[in-house]
Amino acid sequence: RAFAHNSVGYSYGNEVTFTSANTIPTVTTQAATSTNITSAVGNGNITDTGGDNATSRGIQYGTVTGTYTANVTDAGNFSTGAFTDNMTGLIFATTYYYRAFAINPQGIGYGNEVSFSTLPPTLANVVNSGTSNIQPTSAYLTGTLTSLGSFSSVTVSFDYGTTTSYCASL
Repeated sequence: RAFAHNSVGYSYGNEVTFTSANTIPTVTTQAATSTNITSAVGNGNITDTGGDNATSRGIQYGTVTGTYTANVTDAGNFSTGAFTDNMTGLIFATTYYYRAFAINPQGIGYGNEVSFSTLPPTLANVVNSGTSNIQPTSAYLTGTLTSLGSFSSVTVSFDYGTTTSYCASL
């Protein structure tokens, strides 16, 4: 209500009620975590719901700044707070750009764009342990696989020959 005041007293107008308009969510994007050769974790935060809880939230990402070709979306009823989403199937040694988002009935709120790079793959490591039982047409070769590198399985073989150019493999 409005009011006026003078030396005689106060005068009040009619009381009026209204509802403020709700808005889109306010979202921020934080640095990616747990980055490896083919995945990373995107981090977002809904800092203000805009008056209505978000019905979905997630991460958009791609390899060109401002262009998001993939997304991970969570459906639900989300208030303010931090969230994470896994970005998988990424290409190793590649820079990605991503942003967090949240959707409420008024629209989509986007966070700032953040970049990260997936890691390059590492090679497996093998150590030659020696030879034994050397015969005119055969020998017993031994080696030890000491690391799988970035991979869950590798194939181990031996190269051999009469020079360091090698000419055959087992």
